Amino acid sequence: MKVFLMYRDKNFNNKIDLPWNSDELIKDFGLNNIFTAMAAGDKFLFDIAMKTILNYEDEKETLLYRQDVLKDCMGNESTVRELYSIVVNSITFARKRYFWYNDASKELIIDESIDVLNIFIDTMDKLRSITGQAGNFHSAGFKSLFSMIKNEFNDDYLNMVKIHLDNLSFKNGVYMSAALGTGNEGMNYMLHKNNRKHDLHDIFNKHYVFTLPERDINGAQELNDIRKRGILRISEVMKEATGNVINFFESLKNELAFYIGCLNLYDKIRENNYDICFPVPSENTLLFSGLYDMSLSLILNDKIVTNDLNKNGKLYIITGTNRGGKSTFLRSTGEALLMMQSGMFVPASSFTSGIHTEIFTHFKREEDNNMDIGKFDEELKRMNGIVEHISSNSTIFFNESFSATNVREGSEIAGDIINALLEKNIKIFIVTHMYELAARFLNDKDAVFLTAERMENGEHTFRIIPGFPLKTSYGEDLYKKIFGESIESYNWE
Repeated sequence: MKVFLMYRDKNFNNKIDLPWNSDELIKDFGLNNIFTAMAAGDKFLFDIAMKTILNYEDEKETLLYRQDVLKDCMGNESTVRELYSIVVNSITFARKRYFWYNDASKELIIDESIDVLNIFIDTMDKLRSITGQAGNFHSAGFKSLFSMIKNEFNDDYLNMVKIHLDNLSFKNGVYMSAALGTGNEGMNYMLHKNNRKHDLHDIFNKHYVFTLPERDINGAQELNDIRKRGILRISEVMKEATGNVINFFESLKNELAFYIGCLNLYDKIRENNYDICFPVPSENTLLFSGLYDMSLSLILNDKIVTNDLNKNGKLYIITGTNRGGKSTFLRSTGEALLMMQSGMFVPASSFTSGIHTEIFTHFKREEDNNMDIGKFDEELKRMNGIVEHISSNSTIFFNESFSATNVREGSEIAGDIINALLEKNIKIFIVTHMYELAARFLNDKDAVFLTAERMENGEHTFRIIPGFPLKTSYGEDLYKKIFGESIESYNWE
């Protein structure tokens, strides 16, 4: 049974593995801060947020479908949270009765299945009451969910289920038939609906009663075995039915959990008065305004600097002074792409982007004792892993890559890699201090050059603006920051 909140034609698979480069994406884009905000202390919500964002979608219809569902959630937050709470509570109670199924007796399976199904009948009654607010929801996802609940679980259906569950409690005993086989052994046991009424009809009509003698242990065991044979098939049916019902509510919980995480994140953003928007998926385009680093905004109290991008390209080369906001710009762009391709809002005033089949990062790593090879070899090894997985229409973010060797060699290697990726229609963002590398693409019509803004007095605005690469890395700024004075004031004698 479909839930309709994440997909139009299938349910979300919360057992899905994370992509092979998930650790890189989490570390380089600072995604743990976003997952933590979405979870609000709930480990299950953290897990759902992580799996959904890292297993992003690449179909435009799915993204717009989820956006509409999320807009409904944001417009009806209290109702959606109530819906999620009802589902979670019912599953919690049901699971307490369901854990024993593999080892339980047939009668226990039936008895406890009845208890579990009664829990979900009560839950469905509560969900049906919420469908009375369906007029406030406009997305195809919620309309399909509410319509299914209303039509499939109407009064007639639920009353019929209640009657069947009451009959299966065998209050008047087990009514069955059997045939005699070889050696008068019972066979073809069949459970029947017990319509007998214990009234005057029983008194004045002949019927047979068999009473076990006291201490007839073998006879009692045989009668118990006969009873088991009669209810064997129905116990398996009840077990399967209960499992299916639990799976449906688990799917509903999984898909609602993603949107509850989005609501938690939205509430956090509103506390800090930051902008969000619903992105516009558009082929081969990347334009935005007011983009900021969501991860950073969740841990800083200061106002976050925003950036605009008004020119579309295939290769974005970002240069400029150290600690000028270049890495933050990469993170904010990568976060926004992942959030967009999960069907979420993004941290910007406006955002338009093409849909990418895969997203990769290749950031500079600091050397540590766990490295069994040199930094440059480690960079090449990571790049080789990306090449083995990357495909056309992907996006890759480089941050000071191949800087572990000399500038000339690093520029040559990075340039050749960039050219090969561009030939495969892969969008590239690269932060680099290597002027030789940047200058290599100055005449490329698909290259967009950006730089960290620097005021005339040397101060950084932490904004990324259009600008061509310069040969200087502003070492004087770094000197002044460390020593608190300009180079000209230093006594060199």
